[in-house]
Amino acid sequence: MSLKPLDSHIIKRISSNDLVALDLEGKACGDEGAVAIANVLKENTSLTYLNLDNDNIHDTGMIAIAEALRKNHCLTTIGLEGEQISETGIIALATALKENHTLTSLDLEADNLGDIGAEQFADVLKENNTLTELNLDSDHIGDRGICALANALKLNHGLLSLDLDEEDFGIEGSKALGEALCENKTLTALHLAGDQIGEEGAKAIAHGLEFNHSLCIIDLDSALIGDNGTIALANALKKNNKLETLNLAQNDITDIGCSALAESLQFNQTLKILNLGSNSIGGQGAIALAQALTINSTLNNLFLDGNSISDIGAIAITKAIINNSSNTLDSLYLDGNSITSQSIPYFVELIKSPNNHLSKIDLSLNNFTLSNVEQIIDAIEMNTQHSITYLAIDCKGGIPIQLKQKLNLLLKQPQQLPPLLPTNLQ
Repeated sequence: MSLKPLDSHIIKRISSNDLVALDLEGKACGDEGAVAIANVLKENTSLTYLNLDNDNIHDTGMIAIAEALRKNHCLTTIGLEGEQISETGIIALATALKENHTLTSLDLEADNLGDIGAEQFADVLKENNTLTELNLDSDHIGDRGICALANALKLNHGLLSLDLDEEDFGIEGSKALGEALCENKTLTALHLAGDQIGEEGAKAIAHGLEFNHSLCIIDLDSALIGDNGTIALANALKKNNKLETLNLAQNDITDIGCSALAESLQFNQTLKILNLGSNSIGGQGAIALAQALTINSTLNNLFLDGNSISDIGAIAITKAIINNSSNTLDSLYLDGNSITSQSIPYFVELIKSPNNHLSKIDLSLNNFTLSNVEQIIDAIEMNTQHSITYLAIDCKGGIPIQLKQKLNLLLKQPQQLPPLLPTNLQ
């Protein structure tokens, strides 16, 4: 299926340099549409953003796009996610990028690149220092391909963000990435969510973090790292002075691993976002984090949702924030734990405290009563200096509509749960 006849107008607008951005995601352009776009893209001098994600493009269309990228000197971002290309299309695109010096962002998610495709783009990274964002998410890349990319990172000094989520590599690839982190001086974001690297893989990454001075974000969500892998990362945080975001959600971390991380927070002065959601952290882990929060002055966002934290842990955390006049905590997520009415007076005190800088609090999916909800809302109402813009809380039987409306009026902006990572850090 090609571009609809009506969309021939789009081709004319590209040809006449009348567009800066074009989003054709899911429009089923096919090879015919891709070729038509590529032909006018060769001479275009206005289009900087082109999204062709999930457009049923095969090798013929990809080869045409590759040829256009050799000649185009304007396009900076292109999305080619979910296409139907083989090794032929991959090689054509990779070869073109060795000559292109304007493209900065390339999305090849779910294009089934495999190890061969990863090796092709590793060769690109050895020569191309213009590309700053490369998304290879869900491309079935194994250890061989990851090792090739890791070796390229040792030489590349332009790439800022590399997405390798949901790949098929293990310890060998992890060790190669860890070694690359020791040498690379420009990468700021590395996404490894869903890569089952295990504790040994985490240890390899942690080793790299000890020597790395550029990485700001690392995503290890659902990486099976467990407590031992977490301990290795915690030790790395004591030495690392650059990392700002660490995502360790869904990793079977218990109080043991959490306590190690908490200890590192007493030394680390750069981490701003820590995600420990959906683990197995209980009271002792929460108490350890609370001890860190009494002195830490850099952490902004703490995700503890979906754990096993009870009142003893929740109370310790609230007290720690209240007692730390230099705390910078902006967001606290405690939803989906085992917190009850016993903790409510402490949350009320926290909301009223002059040391409270929280703008987002999530207490939903715990064990509160309607009276508890009313107490929290009353505390917000009484504290006219409060900074809270997002509050999630519920109770058995539900919250009356009038009370919900009152809460929305008290908050300074409409309720909207923020993303896991701020968009400028993704």
